[in-house]
Amino acid sequence: MQVLVDNAKVEIEEGASAFALCQKLGLSAPDQALAVSINGQLTDLTETLFENDQVHFLSFEESEGQKIFWHSSAHVLAQAVTRLWPEAEPTIGPAIEKGFYYDFAGLNISDKDFPLIEEEIKKIIAENYKPEKIIFQDSQEALKTFKNNKYKKELIEEYKKDRLTAYRQGEFIDLCRGPHLSSLSKIKAFKILKISGAYWRADPQKEMLTRIYGISFPDRKQLADYLKMLEEAQKRDHKKLGQELDLFSLKEEAPGMPFIHTKGVFIWNQLIDFMRDCLKDTYVEIKTPIMLSKELWELSGHWSHYKENMYTSAVEEREYAIKPMNCPGGMLFYKSHLHSYRELPLRVAEVGLVHRHEASGALSGLFRVRA
Repeated sequence: MQVLVDNAKVEIEEGASAFALCQKLGLSAPDQALAVSINGQLTDLTETLFENDQVHFLSFEESEGQKIFWHSSAHVLAQAVTRLWPEAEPTIGPAIEKGFYYDFAGLNISDKDFPLIEEEIKKIIAENYKPEKIIFQDSQEALKTFKNNKYKKELIEEYKKDRLTAYRQGEFIDLCRGPHLSSLSKIKAFKILKISGAYWRADPQKEMLTRIYGISFPDRKQLADYLKMLEEAQKRDHKKLGQELDLFSLKEEAPGMPFIHTKGVFIWNQLIDFMRDCLKDTYVEIKTPIMLSKELWELSGHWSHYKENMYTSAVEEREYAIKPMNCPGGMLFYKSHLHSYRELPLRVAEVGLVHRHEASGALSGLFRVRA
């Protein structure tokens, strides 16, 4: 039987799996053959191949390969935590841009527990489980498997029309679409980075969970380099530098609304001058009110879709909102005059102060603010 691996023809026995093919090709390094794409569909290496299948093995150099590597690592983290704290309920654990996290209900830990978790992770990796895919016949079978976990049951009910699958590694089973690593031995370096609180499904009305962040690599040097990069980045953290250089501060009296100090205002003004110099030949500058009536926000759609993130006020029995963005005010400026098509496009700039009620847990220095 013949298949195409990155458009190169390869002969293989009929009915062979993708794993057999990667063995034939010698793709056995920890950073190689993390999963496989067959005819454009990502899947596990256990998948059977057919004549003329288009095959691509994902490596750690590819973003999709990293995502699979880190999601498999999130399952290892959850397995370790539930071994150490059996009362903890695993909820979800996705890969993120750098690493992964897993959210747990009924878990109360601190960073002092990190070495204990990492030691258990080492044991699990040494046990070298080969994640096994479970395909449920229907949602009732899935609900029975996760009968003691209300979070998994909520997800099953939501996605019960889809094909539901889970992955088992040793005693640990988790609801998951996959794909996963063919063997946990590919994980050569693992580090718990931090913990935080997180609401279930990012809904402040729901319970607070414990989120554990981690990172893993197929090579120990990659982890050492990453931790060194984090250390260097910490030295240059803008919140640290802002305080040391007396540029800005954040106060409890105005969370997410920075106080810009004298030196910070100097930098601010230099940036504004630079921007105005860039725009002066092609743009005009305007200034619009910081607070506008409810009717405008209804017209723009903000009132129905974004009201919970806006600061509102009633003045003389009329409702207003502080603007979360400049553009509706810009539309009113446009309506101040009739325009000929010869004028268009208008190039209009505004240095406007906007306010958005970001969740307190999302605030981060000057990167995520309320004003």
